[in-house]
Amino acid sequence: MKKIFYLISVIASLSITFAACSYTEFYVEGYIKTADAKNITQTSALCGGEVAIEQKGKDVSDIAVAVRGIVYGTDSLRLYSVTLDGNKGGNSSVQDTRNGEGTFSCQLENLTPYTKYYVRAFAQIDRAYVSKKGTKDKEPDVITEDSETHYGEIKSFRTVPGEISALAIQTQQVANLRSTSLDVVVELTSLGSTGLVSEVGVCLSSTTATPSITDNEFKVNDGSKTAPGIFNLPCTGLQRSTKYYIRAYAITSEETSYGAVLEATTPATTIEVPSGMVAYYTFDNDNCNESQGKSEYNGTKQGTGDPSFVNDIPGSAGKSLQLNNDAYYYVATSPFASNLTEYSASVWLKTMNNDNVVFMHQPRTGGSPGIKIQDNKIWCVQSDNTAFAEEGNFSSNSNFDVAINSLLLDGGWHLVTVTRKSGVFKLYIDGIYYANKNYSSTLSANVPLNIGRRFTGKMDNLRVYNRELTQSEITELYIAKQ
Repeated sequence: MKKIFYLISVIASLSITFAACSYTEFYVEGYIKTADAKNITQTSALCGGEVAIEQKGKDVSDIAVAVRGIVYGTDSLRLYSVTLDGNKGGNSSVQDTRNGEGTFSCQLENLTPYTKYYVRAFAQIDRAYVSKKGTKDKEPDVITEDSETHYGEIKSFRTVPGEISALAIQTQQVANLRSTSLDVVVELTSLGSTGLVSEVGVCLSSTTATPSITDNEFKVNDGSKTAPGIFNLPCTGLQRSTKYYIRAYAITSEETSYGAVLEATTPATTIEVPSGMVAYYTFDNDNCNESQGKSEYNGTKQGTGDPSFVNDIPGSAGKSLQLNNDAYYYVATSPFASNLTEYSASVWLKTMNNDNVVFMHQPRTGGSPGIKIQDNKIWCVQSDNTAFAEEGNFSSNSNFDVAINSLLLDGGWHLVTVTRKSGVFKLYIDGIYYANKNYSSTLSANVPLNIGRRFTGKMDNLRVYNRELTQSEITELYIAKQ
């Protein structure tokens, strides 16, 4: 006859009841408990439990704890999936070398340092009982044997951290720069000898080039950390048009560690459309540095002339870059990706010159992104014909079929935006969509970027995005004069 089994969880142990229905009935009660882990190291721990059974009723030939041990893993939910037929649910298990009732222990080995593990004791109960009574003709009793596996509660422990290294934190980058706020991304790479960091944060100063936690000027505390990781720290309440020195810090009971110093200048007005913005050149600090603190995109002056930073701007505060075709800025690491499928470039221009290169990549490689004004049109991809020796040649297949003399070359400030997605370029002037151009070839930008090489006029707020801007976002940039 089919056996009946009930498993009842009672507080910190499991109460087990066995029942078999036949000529007679018997019951076995008991429990299985999971013990706390001990002797924990980087790669091992001693775990165990306790199992007990008690026979109730009659006609039981034999009942015993045949196997006992520990099921363990790093996912607590998977430990709940273990079943009574011994399926461990994809978790690892260790058996005790002994059987029977009582307390037991199992050594877990080859664990990962500083990792949280979940453990659960188990026991396989074997039993034999009379499922059919013998007859008067002295037929023997029928003995049925079966086994079931039962589990204790789930407990957890964390292994000891690996090789101890010095406390270390990095100031990775400044993001979402706005007029009175910015975000700082920091990475805690090591917890140090204590294994617990009581405070991770960032300190900012507008006066001290190497800010510290004792400056009392501006500090953001992100709280304690028990594991390495990358954290984003929003900093609010900053001053407009102010240059800040920014440095991450980490504190333990034994030491304080600092990251490198980054610089960022808050704009006079809030930066609009920050999502996906790889690089932003405001020219407000008399240089061509990337304004979000991404120093790998900073530009250095090249050429024979001297660029000027003037107060003639499209907005209400800041400066613009003025060039006269004799100087430009060299950016060793281009903010454009090596293999471009989607991007946007937006820049304010004030020029009447019909032969201008706003930006390009040099030494020229076939199919590099750029913006050029020539023949009363705007071009957006550099030539892939190596026979052209002259710098600044653009592909004849990359010009937009729209005359720009009255739209752009009237001596006033105008916003030019070029986007690309799925092989289609789009041209916007002053927030208005004018034309598109199919150009299916893969673009390459694995060479330095030149800003303003062969340019005469003024430019401001050059932005590079890793995505296609929408019409509403471009309109927002135009209205904000950014």
